[in-house]
Amino acid sequence: MDDNFGFEIFVLIITAIPATIFLIAVFVKLFRLFRNIFSDKAEYEATVLKKEHKTEYRNNRTASGYNFPYKLDIYFITFRTPKHKKLKVKVDNKDFYAAEERDTGILTLRGRRFISFERKCTISSDCD
Repeated sequence: MDDNFGFEIFVLIITAIPATIFLIAVFVKLFRLFRNIFSDKAEYEATVLKKEHKTEYRNNRTASGYNFPYKLDIYFITFRTPKHKKLKVKVDNKDFYAAEERDTGILTLRGRRFISFERKCTISSDCD
């Protein structure tokens, strides 16, 4: 039997593991992308639970080697949907500032992607 057989198997396993992880990651990303593109719109009666604003500072390195720093603001809203399911979605700044915590309304999604939130009841009004 060949003395290098065990080493060849070891090298094959070591190279197959990262390749498999990469393929799984690509498959998951494509699955999520197609789910968000091709899903039907779904509407839920929802309540705003929490609003989150995150700021990231990044550098955009150009081909000539110059860095251009910029600030990236990311907005999230956590909704409570029927059956008390919590759903955290990324929104733009207009929708972020339009909604207040404890507002209720109709949440429209395509897959897990936020489409809109139409407020029916705000915290400043009586809506029991």
